[in-house]
Amino acid sequence: MTPHCLICESVAVLSKENANTAVMLIGTIESVLSSMNQDSPPFAGGIRPQARHESHLVQFLELLGDGISAAIAGCSSMVAFAQDVQKYQFRRYDYLCLRCGALFNQDSSSAPHNL
Repeated sequence: MTPHCLICESVAVLSKENANTAVMLIGTIESVLSSMNQDSPPFAGGIRPQARHESHLVQFLELLGDGISAAIAGCSSMVAFAQDVQKYQFRRYDYLCLRCGALFNQDSSSAPHNL
């Protein structure tokens, strides 16, 4: 069941776990794309023009591998950022309403707290 905000009854509610997942996913994608962009040549397509057509897949997989390596190397900073999001945005609560900013726990009998 999707949680609803206790104040505005919105379904735009983010759980602490989902926020952690989103931070890790966005950080990983950003690391992969940054590494691929740094390693790619400065022309359209990102493939060396003198390379044979059958090696384009190999070049792409090399770029992707470098990007994933960069994402793994930056994992500790993403974990630290995710912990900061949980600490400063959620504090001791489980849910954050993205519409009104109310913080509340899964137990709907607990009173919500506005920022």
